[in-house]
Amino acid sequence: MYNQAALEVQKIDFASVVEGKPYSTRSREDSMKYMISWNERPQGSPAEYEQAQTRILEVFGQWKAPANFKIEFFVIRVGDWGGYLLVDCDDPLTLHKFCSMLPAFTFEVRSVVPVADAVRAELEVMAWRDGLKIK
Repeated sequence: MYNQAALEVQKIDFASVVEGKPYSTRSREDSMKYMISWNERPQGSPAEYEQAQTRILEVFGQWKAPANFKIEFFVIRVGDWGGYLLVDCDDPLTLHKFCSMLPAFTFEVRSVVPVADAVRAELEVMAWRDGLKIK
């Protein structure tokens, strides 16, 4: 059963977005949200996998997130050697450093926007497009 409180952490008034009222979930104007996904690189023998796991935990256990790298959620895929991390960050090089820290993984970093922000932007461009003169 879903935890209702967890589902209501962020209520979005989509009617206000549709009406064009300002709404944004961005924490700072100069930051962006990024979804980082990772998978373990193919290794060799089971012993090499075990060594890689040990090293990953040693390195990651000593890492401290920089002030401009705000982790919003961090999850592992069940039964898999990878996961997802949603961060708010103002510097792509900070993301690159994070991904370079653990060479046993392959990383994909994608910029993302909250649904409410995307809907607002889509409505703005739709209104502009609808106002174009037909030639």
